[in-house]
Amino acid sequence: MNKPSHELLVDGSETNAAALESLAELLRDLGYRVVKKLPRESTLRVYRSKHGQYPLLNPRFVPHAKELKRGWNKPGLQVSVYSKKPDPTLDKVLGTFRSDSCEFKASDLLGTYRLHGWFFMPLNFSTTGDFDLAALGKPFAEIRQLLHAY
Repeated sequence: MNKPSHELLVDGSETNAAALESLAELLRDLGYRVVKKLPRESTLRVYRSKHGQYPLLNPRFVPHAKELKRGWNKPGLQVSVYSKKPDPTLDKVLGTFRSDSCEFKASDLLGTYRLHGWFFMPLNFSTTGDFDLAALGKPFAEIRQLLHAY
């Protein structure tokens, strides 16, 4: 499922919903457990291997991540990492992440859930405005391998 980027970034749009469903299929193929998106949600609920096994990953399409070290000035996928409480071991594991295809930014926000940070994966688009969903397989496989060590 590939559509022009401007429609992809609109939460609740048909294009956004279809892209999230395609992403869910890709993540299931990689071994993640994906909980069906509720109509009011603009993200997926993704677990390492079984429902309720934290950390929880919440991917959503965003216009850019210029604030990161690499200054990504293009649309991408932001994947927030949550747990139910502070977890220094998870923070340490996440802090070791290195990749050519995405970047991790740590956070220490504590609310109902603890936001440990988020990954940003830039989207690659064709000249027709379609994005390469399959290219997201590499960074998600790297994240899965990282979380396996946790």
